[in-house]
Amino acid sequence: MKHKENHLYHYAITDQGNTIPDISEIVEQYYDLGDVIQVKKLDIGDTNFNYIITVKKDNAETKYFGQLFSASTSLSSVKYELALRRYFVSNSDLMNCATACPAKDGNYMIQCICTENNRDRYFCISNFLEGRIKKREEWAGGRMSEALLKGCAKGIARFHTGAYGFIPPKDCEDIVSDYAQELAAYKSMFTEGFEKCRQGSSYAYYDYFAEYQPRLLEILERYTQKYLSVKDDLPVCVCHMDTSPQNYFFDDDLQPVAICDLNGSQERPRLYDLCWFINEGLCKFDADKMINSLDIDDIVTFLNAYDQAIEETGNPKPGRLTKKEREMVMEIFQLVSIKCGFAFIWEYILTDNPTNTYEFNTYWGNWTKTAVEFVEEHMEAFKNKITAL
Repeated sequence: MKHKENHLYHYAITDQGNTIPDISEIVEQYYDLGDVIQVKKLDIGDTNFNYIITVKKDNAETKYFGQLFSASTSLSSVKYELALRRYFVSNSDLMNCATACPAKDGNYMIQCICTENNRDRYFCISNFLEGRIKKREEWAGGRMSEALLKGCAKGIARFHTGAYGFIPPKDCEDIVSDYAQELAAYKSMFTEGFEKCRQGSSYAYYDYFAEYQPRLLEILERYTQKYLSVKDDLPVCVCHMDTSPQNYFFDDDLQPVAICDLNGSQERPRLYDLCWFINEGLCKFDADKMINSLDIDDIVTFLNAYDQAIEETGNPKPGRLTKKEREMVMEIFQLVSIKCGFAFIWEYILTDNPTNTYEFNTYWGNWTKTAVEFVEEHMEAFKNKITAL
C-alpha cells in the first residue's frame, strides 16, 4: 500500500463492489456541497469508477461528477490531470472539461485506502458536464456511424489544439515519460514482469499470455524500431490516450462539447490518439468467431475529418497530419493496439485492479491479437490508401 499522504483526507473502502455508500459518506464528510440526495454509479469505465452525485444545498439541487481513480493511478497522475483540465478550459473555447471542486481542506482529492487489496485509490468530484455520452453498445464492433466518427475526429482535434503547450506541474515530473520509455516498459512487463508473476501461480491468464508472448515480442520489437527510426519526424502534443467515443460529450448534432477521463494523458506522438480511436472505435471484433477487421475507407474518412477540424480552427499547432504521419499510421496502430490489449492488462494485474478478471483480460487480448494480425496481412494496402492524397 502507498504511504498515507498526511496533507490529504483519508477514507477506508472495504468493498469495491459496492462503493455507493462510501461515495455518499465521502461527499458529506469532506466536502461542503450540501446533503447527498443520490449517488448513481455509471456503467462506463472499466478501471476508474464514475458517478453522478446529486446534492441539495439551500433548497437547490445540483449534480456533480465523481470519479474514483484506478489503483494504478498515482497521486502525481491525479494532480497532473487536474492541472491539465484547468489549462485546457482556460485555453479552449470550443470544448469544455470538468474542473475539480475543493474539499473542506482546500485539496482536490481524497485518498481512499481499499482494505480488500491494500491499495490506494483517489477520489475527486467535479462540476457536471452537459451533453450526451455514447455508450459502447452504440458504436463498438463495427456500429460506428459516419456522423459519430466525424464528431470524434473533431473532438480529438479540439483537444490537441486546446491542450497544446501544457507544462506539467513540477511535483508531477515523476510520471512524465516519452514514448520510447513507454515501449521499453512494455518489453519489461512482457518478459521479466511476466516471469515474476507467473512463478508459483495457477492463474490461467498466464498460460494464455505465454502462448502469444513470442509473437507479441516480435511485433513489439519490429514496430518499436520503426518508430524510433522516424520519431523525430512525428509531431507530438498532449494526447488524451483513451479516445473512445464514450470519453466525449456530444450535442444533439453529434458535435463534441466536452471531454473527460484525462488521467492517462501524456505528451506523445499525435498519432497515438488517432490510432487508439481506430483500434477501439473502428475495429469490427467478433469475440465468438475470433475475427477482427478494419475498413480502410473508415480510417481515411476519420483522418480527413481530423485534418478538416484542425483547418476549421485556423490550423493551430500541432497542425494538419504530415505526409510522414500518414505513412506511419498503421505502424503506430500496432503499438497502440499492444497497449490496449496487453500492457494495460499487466498494469491491472500488478495493481490488483478489480477489472483484472480472466474473462476481461482475454477478451482484450483476443481483440488485440486479431486486430494486429489483420493489419499485418493488409499493411501495404492500408498505407497506400492512407497516403494517396
